[in-house]
Amino acid sequence: MNKITYTKHCEFCGTEFTTPIHLRRYCSKSCVRAAYKMRLKEKRKSDAVKTLERSHGLMPEVCYFSVTQTASILGLSRMSVYRMIYDGRLKATRLSSRATRISREDIESTMIAQRLFFPTDFYTFNDILKMTGRSRSWTFNFLRRKGITHTCHSGIRHYDKILFDKV
Repeated sequence: MNKITYTKHCEFCGTEFTTPIHLRRYCSKSCVRAAYKMRLKEKRKSDAVKTLERSHGLMPEVCYFSVTQTASILGLSRMSVYRMIYDGRLKATRLSSRATRISREDIESTMIAQRLFFPTDFYTFNDILKMTGRSRSWTFNFLRRKGITHTCHSGIRHYDKILFDKV
């Protein structure tokens, strides 16, 4: 029996793979999951922008939002908004022991800051492993000793490309 295989490029990671199905877009289940999560994140961001634009148009006199409203605008949970306030990433005004308000400008600046993450500005841990050719423990300890900062997005550690290239 003659099996036809197709050579394709993964739409998420860009690697070349062969498949018996011509409709396949991703090379592995992990790429499918990662692409799905990225689509969900983009949808949440666009929904948040639409909500914010709607609030601009319908309620121009509203300058402050509650934590619950802010969470729905940013597409986060209430606990995440409280964490952002506690960490200092989001400015808030506490009116009483039960009332916290966040200004529209602070929400907009946070939304802009969330979009400033570009995967091209960072190396993943696996990228650094390939570049160094060392073991995982050696690489992890090296990055920690050199003080190279990292951020976690979707469970993947991203290390600052500029700091790593200096070392």
